[in-house]
Amino acid sequence: MVIARSLVVFLACALCSWGATFGRVTPLFGGASDLVLDETRNRIYLTSSVQGVIQVYSLQQQNFLSTIQTDQTPLSVALSRDAKSLYVTCYDGSSLDVIDLNALTVVKRMILPAKPEGVAVGSDGRVLITTAGSGTGGTPGVFEQDPAVGNNVSQVVSIIPKIP
Repeated sequence: MVIARSLVVFLACALCSWGATFGRVTPLFGGASDLVLDETRNRIYLTSSVQGVIQVYSLQQQNFLSTIQTDQTPLSVALSRDAKSLYVTCYDGSSLDVIDLNALTVVKRMILPAKPEGVAVGSDGRVLITTAGSGTGGTPGVFEQDPAVGNNVSQVVSIIPKIP
């Protein structure tokens, strides 16, 4: 009985050691801090903070197509609601880069008053950007950019950390 139990435990452990493969392994040099899926074009856009680029991966061809040069240290990406633009926050550049996904080039660069970290696009198309500080006061904030209005970036919220 002890031998049978030992054999069952051994087989269970042996089966667990072989993991299933999900997709295809593709080397990514420099890593990625964020990614976004573009279902319209069947692509994935990955930020490479080390290289200062957005890497474009084709799901159909299963390889990298090209890179898009951005400002310094791209951290986060968000796809526009119409899937025509990609918004990229560049930490060391203190900027928001807008990439035209048909041309795969930066078409607009907005300088921010603080170092951006995250970016998101709302259902109305407005872009929200979180920052590590407001530039003058040093407190984190949330900024808004409305593509329908132009290049203006306005502060929505100033976040003051709660000290216990």
